[in-house]
Amino acid sequence: MPIVIEFIKTYWKQFAIAGLVMFLFLFGYYRGYEHEKAKYEAHLNEDARLTAIAKAENDLKIKQANQVTENITKEYADAVAKINAYYKSHPRIISLCNAGSTTSSVSTASQSTSGVDATTNGTAQDATQIDLQKAAQEIEQCQMLIKFEQEQESIQ
Repeated sequence: MPIVIEFIKTYWKQFAIAGLVMFLFLFGYYRGYEHEKAKYEAHLNEDARLTAIAKAENDLKIKQANQVTENITKEYADAVAKINAYYKSHPRIISLCNAGSTTSSVSTASQSTSGVDATTNGTAQDATQIDLQKAAQEIEQCQMLIKFEQEQESIQ
């Protein structure tokens, strides 16, 4: 044991300097870690904030799109009902009649080489009627689709 004590007494300055250097190194390492940890937590908080903002904006867009879709559906149903009611009260508005007239529609049979076709022989159908309800629904559907696309473009 006296040898160890003698060794420490001889080299105490070197041990003190080594201890001081080790302390400074560990203190600097701890401060650097503390700084990087604070930066990392700030980065995580910023990411969470931006994610919450993006989610809120996305939810708002989805809510607006659903509202537009719901409004379009209601307006479409109302418009189809109005058109149906109108055409029911005016049943002869849309009708095409080709009884004896070959200029208003294309004949159902091709013209033969002899110059006699089914229309001149009297075998063609007498009248063609358009389904009023189907026509009203198709017209209204086109109008509502155009309006829907315009509203969707305005959301973005």
